[in-house]
Amino acid sequence: MRTQWVSVDDAKALGFWDDEHPEDNPPTDDQGRAEVPAWRHAIINYPHPLLKQGLVVLDTPGLNAIGAEPELTLSLLPSAHAMVFILGADTGVTKSDMAIWRDHLGSPAQTSFVVLNKIDALIDPLATPEQVREQIESQRQATARTLEMSPERVFPLSARQALASRIEKNPQGVVESRLPALESALGAQLLPQRRDILQELVTDAIVRMEAQVNRGLADRRRQMAEQMLELRGLRGKSSAKTRMMIERVDAETAEFEQCTSKLQAMRMVHSRMLKNALVDLTSDRLREEVNEMQKAMNASLLNLGAKKAFLALCGRLRELLEASQVRAGEIREMLNASFGKLNAEFGFSLSVNKAPDFERFIKELALIQRSYVQYLGLTQALRLSQPKFMEQFRRMLVSKLRVVFENASSELELWNKMASAQVDSQLRERRRGFRRRREALERIQAASGDLEQRIAELEAQDEQLHQLQTRCHEMAGRVKEQARAEGTPAEAQNSEAGMLYAAQA
Repeated sequence: MRTQWVSVDDAKALGFWDDEHPEDNPPTDDQGRAEVPAWRHAIINYPHPLLKQGLVVLDTPGLNAIGAEPELTLSLLPSAHAMVFILGADTGVTKSDMAIWRDHLGSPAQTSFVVLNKIDALIDPLATPEQVREQIESQRQATARTLEMSPERVFPLSARQALASRIEKNPQGVVESRLPALESALGAQLLPQRRDILQELVTDAIVRMEAQVNRGLADRRRQMAEQMLELRGLRGKSSAKTRMMIERVDAETAEFEQCTSKLQAMRMVHSRMLKNALVDLTSDRLREEVNEMQKAMNASLLNLGAKKAFLALCGRLRELLEASQVRAGEIREMLNASFGKLNAEFGFSLSVNKAPDFERFIKELALIQRSYVQYLGLTQALRLSQPKFMEQFRRMLVSKLRVVFENASSELELWNKMASAQVDSQLRERRRGFRRRREALERIQAASGDLEQRIAELEAQDEQLHQLQTRCHEMAGRVKEQARAEGTPAEAQNSEAGMLYAAQA
């Protein structure tokens, strides 16, 4: 509720003063200063069960703030998972309420709830409780019809009564306020959506981790099987046979090292293709496209072509995302072919994960388009002609688009790094395996008694790796089964699987 007195110029800079609409200007004092709010927003911590479960509430100011401070609507509403539109139970849906709902809140892509607050104002001492309930229900049905939504999403309640009852620790008063119905809807609909997103992310990570761990363990077991086969064949053999085996290991090592030139060529091609895929997702390219949109807007009288220019921008950005998706597919095809040859010629066990899907980012771009296009109609042409509003619109638009493109770029880079890291990991492991084989043969040559000991060591290590494989499969299966049965990600098993992978690495 705090206010402060500032000059008229400062009030204009803050967006609270408009010479063309003096009736909306704040009051002034005898010194010519304007009274404006001291705060734009506040962060409030409240010990509520829904908040502890991860619900985040953004409480925007009233209807007048959407005209004075459009950045609240432009920046917050498009990113919200759900919106709660608060109306007065005594007034219902007014003309201004309907305009706000139609222009800003009635998006089918988002979950919307409507609250009819102040039902305590409908209590009439001359009416019976049944008549009051009928009046509240009638207002609820009328509101649902006007806003063209299900009556189950309209919640009549008394926030004042709920607050007072909770302070007084009066459970019956909380029930009579009807607030628990809204809390139940939020908990039953919004939090499961958040849970499903987290569940999908954890499940995908577990599947990738399980595949990566199994590939590493299987490769190590295969190398140990080759060593045990060699060592068992040396039982009762002479030192000359051991020397022959060492020479064969050296020959295999030299033959394997020929893969480095092919790996270097593959890395060069991979780096060039990745660079081409990322060039359309950079911030510089995004700014170029936005500047092109602004030029097209400025070329028309009073920015009347703003909507057309904005839609053209969204079309170009969609094409950039689709082009990057195609290039990602080309990178995957190249890696598949290269990995297949390396696996066949040099005994690698390389595989390529599924290429990143940019459909999610294209949908986010479509949501931004739907949310922002309503500010570019004829009714907003005069505001867009103001440099300050245009710069504000451009800055917020770029910030929103940058998030989409940076996320797409990061996901593409991470996917490529995982492929490169897989090659480096297996290359190091194969070289380590050759070195261990040669060292073991040299020790056997020096002391023939070490042969059985070395075979026993390898068998014990192979059994340990087999147990790790079994444990990894069981843990991953337990996490996925729990996700399907309960819908709650099991962070403990996820952490344990991560430690298992670190241990085997």
